[in-house]
Formats: sequence, C-alpha cells, structure tokens
Amino acid sequence: MSKIKQDNARNKNRRGPAIPYDIYCLLFDVCEQYLDNIAWKFPDQSPFNKERYFGLDHFQFAMAMKSQIPNLYFISEGEGEKVAKPPKKIYNGNQKLYQSGVLDLIAFFGSNVKDIDASVYDDYFKKNRITTLTTSNIARTFRGEINEIFKNAGLDYELVF
Repeated sequence: MSKIKQDNARNKNRRGPAIPYDIYCLLFDVCEQYLDNIAWKFPDQSPFNKERYFGLDHFQFAMAMKSQIPNLYFISEGEGEKVAKPPKKIYNGNQKLYQSGVLDLIAFFGSNVKDIDASVYDDYFKKNRITTLTTSNIARTFRGEINEIFKNAGLDYELVF
C-alpha cells in the first residue's frame, strides 16, 4: 500500500504543505500518463471476450474515485463524469480540498499501477489490446517521477511503499 509521507523536519528551507496550482497540474498529469497501468481495475472490456480490454473505462474510474477520493474535481462528459484538473480559479478557492485529493490520487496510483503489454493491435476495434503482467516494476518509475516533482518544487512530500 502506497502512501504520501510529509517530513517538515527534513529540511527547513523546503516549502510547507501548500501545493501551487502548476505543481498540482504536473502531479495530475503524471497520474494521467499511467491510466493504462491501472486499467486492470476499471477495464474498457471487449464485448466479445471479457478477458480482453483496451484501456481504462473512464466512467467506472470516475465513479470509483468519487466514492474513494471525493476531493477530486469531476466534469460531466457524455452520460457520465470524468476526473479532471480544476480550473485555476476553482483550485485557488479550495486549495486544501483539491490538494488532499491529488495526494490521495497519487497514493492510489502508487498502490495500483501494474506493468502492461499493449503491443497486440486489435484490427476489429482499431486499438491496442492491453494485457496486465504479473510484475509492478512500473510502480518504481511512477514513484520516482512523483518524488522528483515533490523534490524539485521544494515540497516536503514523498511517495513511499
């Protein structure tokens, strides 16, 4: 289980818990890059074979996040909702709320990203079929990218396993 650790005592020159909007966006964008790596939890499945999937079902994901991490920002899309970055004005008005949401989202991804193989192209559906592998090496890569953003921004947060 991944979690976000805050260590204010580590370095007195580092920025406290407030996450500026631009850093929030960077952190959110990193999570979005790994959507296929959590698709095993919310699969966009083939109607012909439930063992095959083509990526993340964004509506399933949004519904789950709404109950697990209600401090995220959601937008209406089609007949459902989607997790999204809040506009800057909305973020600034509710910074602590959305900040806790993105930290929980990062911990969720850290605990659930898995290695995938997306090399098989499905001619019928015109998209790559995703196979979840039994390894989670990608979790270390995700953790490194997130922790680098925290470090470069001078934030006293760390994603740990």
